[in-house]
Amino acid sequence: MSSARLGPRQVPSCSPRRAGARGRPDPFVGRLISQRYRLIGRLAVTAMSRVYQGRDEETGERVAIKVLVVRDARPEMAPLYRERFMREADALARLSHRNIVRVLDHGVDGRVPFLVMEFLEGGTLRTLLRSFTPTSSAALRMVEHLTHALEAAHSAGIVHRDIKPSNLFVAGAIEGTGPLNVRLIDFGIAKDLEDRSDLTGQGSVLGTPWYMAPEQTLGDAIDGRTDIYALGCLLFRLLMGRTPFGDRRGTGVLVAHVTKPPPTFGDVKPDHNLPPVIEWTVRRCLEKDADDRFANMEELRNAIQVCRLALEDPTLDTKLQLIDGCVVASQALLDHLDPDESITAELPQPTPVSMSLDPLQMAMLVCFLGVAAMLGGATAWVVWMSLL
Repeated sequence: MSSARLGPRQVPSCSPRRAGARGRPDPFVGRLISQRYRLIGRLAVTAMSRVYQGRDEETGERVAIKVLVVRDARPEMAPLYRERFMREADALARLSHRNIVRVLDHGVDGRVPFLVMEFLEGGTLRTLLRSFTPTSSAALRMVEHLTHALEAAHSAGIVHRDIKPSNLFVAGAIEGTGPLNVRLIDFGIAKDLEDRSDLTGQGSVLGTPWYMAPEQTLGDAIDGRTDIYALGCLLFRLLMGRTPFGDRRGTGVLVAHVTKPPPTFGDVKPDHNLPPVIEWTVRRCLEKDADDRFANMEELRNAIQVCRLALEDPTLDTKLQLIDGCVVASQALLDHLDPDESITAELPQPTPVSMSLDPLQMAMLVCFLGVAAMLGGATAWVVWMSLL
């Protein structure tokens, strides 16, 4: 997973390193895994693994090799990390999608679990954001790609739970309108909804605070809409330069996800000039109650496509509604969209109910008002119902 040129400027280098921390040699560099995969240089380090550029000695192809390296000193945590690592390998092996990194092999070499993946050109979104500011169009396209990836994962019963820039690999121009591709590269804390075993421990919370849905923060049950919340946080970050609660630290971030409304775009960037439908889309992702969010990735993708249309034609009326998690648009807007899209036409307005009263009802109402003045609201209501 090396860096590549994106546009006129060079992406910060993430070329392989042979030395570990403070110049110590990395014990894995040069090692042959499973008698086939040679580790050439280290690319990344996480809390529970290291990722290396490698070479498949049988085919000569470059690969990315992830190995389990537990840095947690607590001995009881080692089996937990090992199980999580193996579950990530199993989850990725079940998924096949152009927006999810492809797994080539996985297993255990000696006592070291490993995962062999395709080698990707580009860089993590976290690295790119240090040097580049994405256009609003690129931000929408990146999230749209992720809706496809997560739709595939959710169809397989897998919730990612950790959508964030460092877990996204990007190839292409994020500063313009050129070709762009995003891949999910880390399913380390993904949740298999069919698996009832507990790898988190009682009361434990997994995720990255700035992207965690309220139910995830509270340790409640999750589903695909948890990832939709994270995409809302990501889109907010790409468009506004920070996450919704990026001005907070520590537990304050988690508390805000549960109790505070997200700031408006105007609060963060008063001169943003983005079409209102974009903020509407982000705020629907960030609803505290999952039932108030988009029902699934397809519905979110429908809204994003309308957002992209609004960027292209600011004069178009792109107001949307969200009814039972489904995107509802006016017929005029539907006429501008791909006929294959599943956006629902605006529901007809209910016929107004006539409130006119005939003479007998008018007399009864006058009687009721007189009683109401003497007896008060609750008792008067009983009287009125008896009159009817």
